Amino acid sequence: MTPETPLIIIDSREQTPLAFEHFPSRCGTLQSGDYSLAGHEGRFTVERKSVADLIGSLTAGRERFERECHRLRGYDFARLLIVGHPDELPFYLARRKTTSKAILGSLAAFEVRYRLPVVWEPSEKRAAVQIEKWAWYFYREAWRPFKTLPTPPGDIHGHGQPSKMSSVPPDFFIPHHEEGNEDENEKKA
Repeated sequence: MTPETPLIIIDSREQTPLAFEHFPSRCGTLQSGDYSLAGHEGRFTVERKSVADLIGSLTAGRERFERECHRLRGYDFARLLIVGHPDELPFYLARRKTTSKAILGSLAAFEVRYRLPVVWEPSEKRAAVQIEKWAWYFYREAWRPFKTLPTPPGDIHGHGQPSKMSSVPPDFFIPHHEEGNEDENEKKA
């Protein structure tokens, strides 16, 4: 592991882990959340939920989920990442005694109560890229103190050398085209 390459840790209890294309990953046991960074397990975490998992966590599993959200308050960077779209809620709630409005209201309350930003991504692929983006920026910022310190005069041991980590995000962060608009974007190029 170098400052240039964050290593994503996937919790060993994660049943269907996301596939990461741009950074290495490995399984490990995390105290909280489903994804973290090697060397920053106590500072960076992402809790991932599908829409069905979210509904279960906010209904029958609410007490357990609240305890998890409370633990996430202790992290420098914590996110609740939901794979899906709020418009999918009615489909999953068809046989339940709760409503989309109640689920979204609970989610908004938890976001404020536990200082836990909620992010929706429509697919597992986009969710994985989002985690990689967060990991890259968090990792870059974690190394920043070493990057900005000049080498003291007469430092014969090489301490204080700036990091080689680029301040420019990797290319995969910049969308080249929207899904479904390939022909339109190719014409513009």
